Amino acid sequence: MSALTNPFIKLLSDPSFLEGREWSRTCYQANEVVFPEGEDSECLYVVLSGTVRIACDVELSDTRVMKPGFCDLGENDFFGEMGLFSEQVRSASAMVIDGCELACIDGDVMRRFMVDHPETGYTLMKHMFNAVNSRLRRSNERLGSIFAWGIRAHGIDKEL
Repeated sequence: MSALTNPFIKLLSDPSFLEGREWSRTCYQANEVVFPEGEDSECLYVVLSGTVRIACDVELSDTRVMKPGFCDLGENDFFGEMGLFSEQVRSASAMVIDGCELACIDGDVMRRFMVDHPETGYTLMKHMFNAVNSRLRRSNERLGSIFAWGIRAHGIDKEL
């Protein structure tokens, strides 16, 4: 999707959605954490430049923890949207891969804007739904592959 058709990029340039009032711009350096898994937050982020990795902690059978990346997001992508609609803590961490600039939109501001501008709100919700749907499908495919690998690695496939 080009920046011209991305509803978040259009929102950030909307004269009724002003930088410094409805949203803020923040620069991050490589390896900085935007937010950690388990944090309370309602902000939605739009990547203006750079790359952000979404990852979570996976506890291994001993005291080791690994942090596999689910996806890398680049310019015009968004993340943190689940915090707009859920009172649950962040389910993953967001870490900057290379220097980046992010737009941060507070959840209350976003929800209020979507109610006050229902046509734009609908477009934003549709865009978020399509992205979440795509991410869920990719996660299901990865989970299926990991599950199949585990079955083969432990010889369970021979018992089926």
